[in-house]
Amino acid sequence: MNQKKLILAILSSMPLFAFSQTLEGWTEFKSKDHPKSKLSNFSISYPNTWTRSESKRPNIIQSFKSNNGKGPTISSIIIKQLDIPESTRFSKEELRELFTPDFLKSQAPKGSKVTTTKQITLESLPSGLLRFETEEERIDQSLFMTVTSFVTINGNDMIQLMFSTGGPLKFKDKIKAVHTYSEKEIMAIANSYVWIGKFER
Repeated sequence: MNQKKLILAILSSMPLFAFSQTLEGWTEFKSKDHPKSKLSNFSISYPNTWTRSESKRPNIIQSFKSNNGKGPTISSIIIKQLDIPESTRFSKEELRELFTPDFLKSQAPKGSKVTTTKQITLESLPSGLLRFETEEERIDQSLFMTVTSFVTINGNDMIQLMFSTGGPLKFKDKIKAVHTYSEKEIMAIANSYVWIGKFER
């Protein structure tokens, strides 16, 4: 085996490189120039079986829904501008100190049941993983939702990649099972996140 083929074989066995080769059949979304993107410039890829739509909510830049828009899992990209100077850059150590269990719990709705808080690395930066469950009462029904959320900071913007599966409360166990089954795909989508503007500002 020549050197070029050997290097390619080694790289192909590495998780990140192997993942980058699986994006065929996926669609890339870029935040640049989107009216809700604040100053953030990033990209994220979704399977072509997920449909994309605009959201009416002010901080949700884009929503995606599984199974050609008919599936139970919805992904939302949320951007919140922090009240700090635009030129702010957090060091990795500062981000490690920020993404504590208490901070991540504070990102879940009041009254929800937090099941996981974990510091992770996203785009080479300390970030957070939050999982929670919540119930909501509507006029004629009770709803249940289970959520996996990835939280990171780009400059003075906080980015959340939120994946939720929900439905009537009476199907709670089934909803949890469907969300758990979707976790592999959810992780792959989160791993496709790229902060394009890392070196621009």
